[in-house]
Formats: sequence, structure tokens, C-alpha cells
Amino acid sequence: MYSYYANNHTGYCLKYRRAPENFLSIAEPVIYADAYPKLSMPDVSFCKTGDFGRTILFTKSKLWSHENEWRVTLANGANRVAKPPQPILDSIILGCAMTDDKRKQFIALNNQRKLPVALWQAVKRKFDFAVDVIPI
Repeated sequence: MYSYYANNHTGYCLKYRRAPENFLSIAEPVIYADAYPKLSMPDVSFCKTGDFGRTILFTKSKLWSHENEWRVTLANGANRVAKPPQPILDSIILGCAMTDDKRKQFIALNNQRKLPVALWQAVKRKFDFAVDVIPI
């Protein structure tokens, strides 16, 4: 997923801690389907999410099923940012094609955090189409 979500391995991945006491506990798995969900006009209400909203917001093509994605939706109005009461950032994984300058910036920024997190480096496997992560 680094190739399309982390700018061809030059970006980073944030790993969050999912626990019963934080808002990630309400995350739900994405529904992977062969076709778009069927809609009927009586179901359409943008003020309520319910099953209809969940179907729309959580359905993706089966072509993406390898992602095993989970999502969180918060329906409390526009322009709201969910701020968890406790830190949920667990670690940062740096892409294997990230430049040395960017890598140094991430390390410096992490060291300035009140609660630094674990930093990992993605490394391409030699003979596989895969990456491993190693601690920095």
C-alpha cells in the first residue's frame, strides 16, 4: 500500500493504538463488493447515517480487499476534528524510498515530541514484492 498511499514509498505510515478506551474502538471493517451498493430513494437521508450511511461510507471494490481496511466515521457536524483524550499514536513507519533529509526531519520532530513514539524504517525485501519494517 506504500506505493499508492505513501507517494511511491517516499512517505510515511502512522500506526495508531486501537483500544477499548479510545475512539478507534468504534472502527469497523470495510465491505468489499463486486458492484456499487443498490440505493433506493426512501433510504436516502444525509442527516442520518444508519445502515444506509454505513453502506455508502464503508463499501469499496473487491479489487481493494487486500487492504483489509477499517474506518471510523463521526457524524457530529462539519469542520470537526476528533481529538482523543489520550495519545493514540503508537509509531511511525518511514517509507523505504524516503530521502535522508526527510528521514532526519522525522527523527528530529519525533525527538521534540512530549511523548516520542517508536520509529521504524520500511526496507524492500531482496527477492519478494514486499517490505519489512525495522526499528530505527
